[in-house]
Amino acid sequence: MHKRMGWPASIGAAVLLGTTAICAKAQDAPRTSSAWAEALSSLERDIPAWLTESGIRGMTVAAFSGDEEWAQAFGELEAESGRELQTTTLFEAASLSKPVFAHIIRGLIRGGSIDIDQPLASYYDDPRLPDDPRSNELTARLVLSHQTGFPNWARQEPLGFRSDPGERFGYSGEGYVHLQRVVEEVTGRTLDELAHEHVFGPYSMTHSSYLFDSLSAPEFAVPHHTRGTTFAKRPAPPEGNAAASLHSTAEDYLRFVRQTLELFEEDPEWGRDVMSPDVTVANGVSWSLGWALEDRPQGTALWHYGDNGPFKAFVYVVPDLSQGFVFFANSTQGLSLTSRIVGRLFPGEHPLFDWLDYDQMQ
Repeated sequence: MHKRMGWPASIGAAVLLGTTAICAKAQDAPRTSSAWAEALSSLERDIPAWLTESGIRGMTVAAFSGDEEWAQAFGELEAESGRELQTTTLFEAASLSKPVFAHIIRGLIRGGSIDIDQPLASYYDDPRLPDDPRSNELTARLVLSHQTGFPNWARQEPLGFRSDPGERFGYSGEGYVHLQRVVEEVTGRTLDELAHEHVFGPYSMTHSSYLFDSLSAPEFAVPHHTRGTTFAKRPAPPEGNAAASLHSTAEDYLRFVRQTLELFEEDPEWGRDVMSPDVTVANGVSWSLGWALEDRPQGTALWHYGDNGPFKAFVYVVPDLSQGFVFFANSTQGLSLTSRIVGRLFPGEHPLFDWLDYDQMQ
């Protein structure tokens, strides 16, 4: 069974962007600068054949090591159109929306708008919450670490608890939407306005938005079925969705990731919170504030995956090594190459794949 993370139905040449030396300490780095470059070169060589093998129409990948950045586009923007993907092509980032939203919440916490452990009911009486005393136990921390007890999506059913808040991990887009409504009420700003203030503007993410307008958007990827045929891109929720409606490019999202690591140095308390597990989900895999964590000898990794049906995404970063990558794909099977790409850049065992329930190309 595949985990689905999208919002509900209702609602070329490599680009070398930097040339300075790698910042990770030599004794910590799994690879030298030249070995990292060789790994990227091998991806550039092999991904086109992997796309053909897997049936994925197109993918953009961006990676960094220290101050060095690399981005590459592979495959087609639209099947049989002759149009190739570019590193600036817009994709649905799906659940990669969630780490960005957590970053927004950090800014609101620092500004005193909300407290991460204050019951959200003290800020806003959300009419969609169930008439249940457990609703008064919900906090931003429980939402960001997926411990609300809500389902992922209630669809057309009434929103209700499947477990007590804080009892266990239960992936929930509904929890994120509830927190979105709270902060919009508290600040008087929309989700996208808050995102531009706290993330997109400061980090020069000029192609990113929680909203989507095909008439004003730059070139965007066309979604593809498993069999390779195209279909119409469904509309994004007009009010934005903190859990799933982010639209971005691989280069933009890489800027966010790198700024996240810089923020850990500026705000060590937030860095410790993000890098410390709030709830364990499997051996070597846990969840913190907006991010999944993977425990490895080379250092704890931050990661997340996204699934909006024909749009798939994945991000993986090891802060101690100052290395990571993100990819976006425009096909329903777009996550099937995740283990190959992760393994190429970060060799060794990865417990996340024992938990991530998507078929992987061997």
